Amino acid sequence: MNCLETRRLTLINPQDSHPARLVHLQECASCNRFARKLVAQDELIKEATKVDLPEGFAARILLNQSLQSASRRPTRWTWLGLAASFLLAIVFLPTLIEDSFYSPFETELVAHVSAHNVFSKNAHDHVTEPERIRQILASAGTEMPEDAGNIIYASTCVIDGDVMAHLLVENNEQQYVVFVMPQSAVAERSFSHADWAGQIARVNNRSIAVLNQTGAGLQPATTVFSEQFAQPLLTKRTI
Repeated sequence: MNCLETRRLTLINPQDSHPARLVHLQECASCNRFARKLVAQDELIKEATKVDLPEGFAARILLNQSLQSASRRPTRWTWLGLAASFLLAIVFLPTLIEDSFYSPFETELVAHVSAHNVFSKNAHDHVTEPERIRQILASAGTEMPEDAGNIIYASTCVIDGDVMAHLLVENNEQQYVVFVMPQSAVAERSFSHADWAGQIARVNNRSIAVLNQTGAGLQPATTVFSEQFAQPLLTKRTI
């Protein structure tokens, strides 16, 4: 079972006991964290509904029902319950939606990095010609930077149906995996998944993702790479 199917079942029922879902939760830290957030939200909602009722409250409700028609106006307790539910939704729903929609994309980035380890000796020995770098960046809608001497490795890859430039780039003697993405819908955010830490930033109408395994220097490196790969493709080239 993949991340999307697991999260669909979790949103329906955070306690779903489907065997494939439980196995996936044991193997995927991101989906496990998402499920635990939903369970915690359910517990908070249960706590919010535990209201100490005044003595004789049940008898007064029965009397009220016998005296009023079915179309009576909402009571104060109804509005209090709705207000509590609305407050919980404001606090927790944005985080849950963000995790649900963005985490699978981050998972794909990390899976691709793990499967194509550009930190390996083979990648370091690989010499990328400037014209090849130019072609790869053009495929991601990006112009070749004036200073490309810090690009150690470059290739194209397809993630989530989009062609991206997959780079190994150096900054302050540290190396970072960089994805230059032509699509504009990726939100800026930091993330941590498996053994990788990452930062996604918007660059004009495009985005980049910068990853490493320690998390050290990510923010300043992302700023540097955002400027380095900021120039959109000026002319159409044959790729």
